[in-house]
Order: sequence, then C-alpha cells, then structure tokens
Amino acid sequence: MEPSLDNRQLCILLDVLKEREDSDVLEETFRLIAEQSYFLGVVNFSKQPIVQKDGSLRLQPMTEIKFPMLVNGDKQTFYPAFTDYMELKKWDQNSDQGMALPFCIDDYVEILEQDPTVSGIVINAFNQSFIVYKEMLQHLLEVRKQNKPYDKRRTFLQDIALVK
Repeated sequence: MEPSLDNRQLCILLDVLKEREDSDVLEETFRLIAEQSYFLGVVNFSKQPIVQKDGSLRLQPMTEIKFPMLVNGDKQTFYPAFTDYMELKKWDQNSDQGMALPFCIDDYVEILEQDPTVSGIVINAFNQSFIVYKEMLQHLLEVRKQNKPYDKRRTFLQDIALVK
C-alpha cells in the first residue's frame, strides 16, 4: 500500500507558524510529522533501480545511493523533505534531481544516524522552510513509539547501506 502524501493539514499549520509563533500549533505540527506525515525525499542512484510489478524498487547489485542536501547560512546541512509534488517542483538544481520517493520520520532518523554531519531535515525549503533538527526527529520518534507502539510503513531504505 502506497503511503499517503495528503499533507494538507500539515501545510496549513506550517503556514500559520511562518506567520507567528504558536506553541499549540507547533505541538500539533510535530504530532502530524511523527504520526501521520509522509514526505517526498530525493534519492540519487548510481544504477537505475528496477521497478517491480507491485511498484516496489529492487536495487541492482553494487548500487550506491546518495541524498542531496541543502546548506543554510550557518553552513548546517539538511535533507530536503517535500509535502507534495508542487513543493518538490520549486527545487531547481539545474541537474538531475534524482528520484522522488516517500519517506516517513523513521526513514529520516535512520538516514541521519548514518551521517553525523547532517543537522536534520527542512520541510518545503522554498516555501515554509520548516527545520526539524536531528535531535527533535529522534525525540518525535521516541514519543510516537511510546504513545502508539507500532512501526510506520518503511520505504526501501531498510537494510540498505547508505553512501555519503
């Protein structure tokens, strides 16, 4: 089953937070990120993955994967996360962007654990530009597991060694 990219409620909250600080809105935003949201993440493959009949991807042997990053003015690096394809289209790298795939908080935590130099994720970097630092993502995952002890549906990242 394909994860839902219906992030309309999250986008509304991100717009509110862009205009003003509100602790209740911030708390609800983090709850949505932890419990419901899937994002589009960009992945570059050294070899094109093979799409299976069920829509899943099978990586060819010796395939390396890389995740593009964004850098802020303080030289901190972040993985971009997009709430929908319209937000993804705002990212013009003047080169092959790679493949857009769905990610959840579990996936981002796992990716961030592989590279200590990356500070976190930035949601809709070219609109709301909502930064979630690595420590907060890990905290959100822990809180979700305490409140709702289930594993979110994971993407293909499970069991794959990541290449920097």
